[in-house]
Amino acid sequence: AGSEVVTLTDADFEERVGHGNPIPWFVMFYAPWCSHCKAMADDWEELAERLHEVVHVAQVDASAESRLEREWGISGYPTLILVAENASHKYMGSRSLEALEAFARAGRPPASQGWPLPQYRSRKDWLQYQAYTFWWELVLPLAGAVALMLAVFGWLLSQVRKEREQEEKRRQDMLQFSAESRARLREA
Repeated sequence: AGSEVVTLTDADFEERVGHGNPIPWFVMFYAPWCSHCKAMADDWEELAERLHEVVHVAQVDASAESRLEREWGISGYPTLILVAENASHKYMGSRSLEALEAFARAGRPPASQGWPLPQYRSRKDWLQYQAYTFWWELVLPLAGAVALMLAVFGWLLSQVRKEREQEEKRRQDMLQFSAESRARLREA
């Protein structure tokens, strides 16, 4: 018998998992070199057999499908996401087969509203999103650097002002001392 786990790619992910699908999808975003992913592989296969026709169990090689990795915010492996009722629910529980099955059958974690599915229906939408995030990824660090430079500049300016005030006070003190000294010499 073949594997019940469906392998998804950028080419078919949206069509198969996307909006309006009546059967939930439980997707593992993995990397082939990840030891945790390898350790979970047999249980993931068993889960797919147990949930056959109730929940689609799938996998995405996120290291090869970088667009999906970015779109779904994958930052570690394996990341398990249940897509059900037009929302996604990140699985954060035990990696035991029983816990995974209970989560998938429930269709969502307890007391969870889930996150809305990404809305990129076309490559154009995706490119616009990427352009937007590119600018934010560029602007935010620069804004932080500019704010830091302004803070340092403000501090330096305050130090220069203090130094000028101290220098002016010393000059005034010297002029006063000089005037007092001349007055004493005239009296003597």
